[in-house]
Amino acid sequence: MVSELSRKVDQLDAEIKKHNSNLDRLEDDYHFQRRQFEEEYFRLEDTNRDLNRYYEEKYEEVLAYLRQVEGDTSDELMALNWLIEDYRDATEISYRKERQHLDDKEDRLRQDYQRKRDAVEQEIASCMAQKRQILE
Repeated sequence: MVSELSRKVDQLDAEIKKHNSNLDRLEDDYHFQRRQFEEEYFRLEDTNRDLNRYYEEKYEEVLAYLRQVEGDTSDELMALNWLIEDYRDATEISYRKERQHLDDKEDRLRQDYQRKRDAVEQEIASCMAQKRQILE
């Protein structure tokens, strides 16, 4: 009887160890994927910043050209302002849409991780409760 209880405790210890290993692997995977999301966020920010810088550079180039042109360039300047503003607006809309997409993916990752983590922790708690019950 004692050897059977000892075997059962050893079996539960092995299960607990396996679940802890699964929990560690789950956490490592989650943190790896979170770092990937951070990199995607940085790339998105960099792209947005680069595009806005590019628009500003092109605006300044065209503005410098228009200043050199003889005559009234107010219509061209107005068209340039509208064009640059349209590009900036389109870029901002695309940026926000992509940012929301990344946020949604990250939320799903976090929820999936939490659900799996809770399940593994529940298994560990169940094994621990069985072990305590045997040892009492």
